[in-house]
Amino acid sequence: SLFGVVLPPLRLFPPDQDPLATREAPYRDLIVDGRPITVGDVAGYHRLDPVLGYTTLENAVSVNGWWQSNDIGARESGPTEPLVAPGQRRWLLLGESFAHGSGLPGRETWAEVADAADPALDIVNLAVDGYSMAQAYLRYASYADRLEHQGVLLMFVPGVDLWRDVNVVRELGEAWKMRALMPRFVLDGEGIRRVASPFGSADELAADGSGGLSPMLQEHLRRHDRFYFPFEHEAVPVVGGLLSFKIAIAAWGRYARGRVRRAQFEPGSEALEVSRRIFLKWQQESNAKAREFLLLVLPTPTDLERWRAEPGLAEEWRELVASACEGLRRCVDLAPALVEIPTAEVDLAPDGNHFGPRTSAAIAAAVLVAIRRQPGMT
Repeated sequence: SLFGVVLPPLRLFPPDQDPLATREAPYRDLIVDGRPITVGDVAGYHRLDPVLGYTTLENAVSVNGWWQSNDIGARESGPTEPLVAPGQRRWLLLGESFAHGSGLPGRETWAEVADAADPALDIVNLAVDGYSMAQAYLRYASYADRLEHQGVLLMFVPGVDLWRDVNVVRELGEAWKMRALMPRFVLDGEGIRRVASPFGSADELAADGSGGLSPMLQEHLRRHDRFYFPFEHEAVPVVGGLLSFKIAIAAWGRYARGRVRRAQFEPGSEALEVSRRIFLKWQQESNAKAREFLLLVLPTPTDLERWRAEPGLAEEWRELVASACEGLRRCVDLAPALVEIPTAEVDLAPDGNHFGPRTSAAIAAAVLVAIRRQPGMT
């Protein structure tokens, strides 16, 4: 590195770490109610998975009890019964950190708040921090026939989700510290096709990479990860060892990743189209089994700040949502409900990245309205 800037060739995966020690480590020296908050309290515990890349670790509890999973890997304090209790209607919740409730104790997440507000409602939280829409769909597929349910809630947060649907190694886009290849879907005619990892297990991936990037892994990344730029990771003859070349490539890589991220928000972009086709596929399969499919589109805290400061953003957001929701019977934009909240009352979770308990309660109220509303985009 030079002045804090990491220079190529870049490491693709982080060094091996003890997963338990990593999750029980302090989170940014955060203290809440006199207790040091851990990474596991904020984001939960995970294990590697050959299909999903990684998934929730079952039957785990974080150091301070903020986060807990049950025997099926749901973020629940008690067991999830296979059959729905009499008089209840069950929705399976899928998505990423904003659906999962990362950064908050379980009781303060919007899913728990909504659940507690309606005795006839049972929301089973199967969302996983850091997931793409492809991972969310594939995770749902593993539960679809195991758990009786009447509907699916999928939370889509374009500001943090879109890039993941054109990415297979999270480390290329953010420091996720996960030695795994993620599944993704690619456009295939009018539909989509799943791209699986070329490795059958995490051990195969580790063995393959013991001597550096193998030709097979290089080819997989070149074809399926829009954040993989060969000059950053592969040996470059003659000029590759020059410091000036390394500095130039490091600067170019940051610019190129930013450009790719921004491009995904445009209607018709690869990521947005892949996500939309996942939604349509999911809806079709749910409806075929007489289950409802409801897409919830959520802005990030940064999106809300920009919405208030930049007059043109509202129209851009509406265009983005319209593209994502095209063809869906039930799709709800949660931005209008959140924009109505005074700026001073929009709170953040202790991690500083996700919504806090007051805003989560507002999301819960908006979701309850959406669940009870007739089909149609709002």
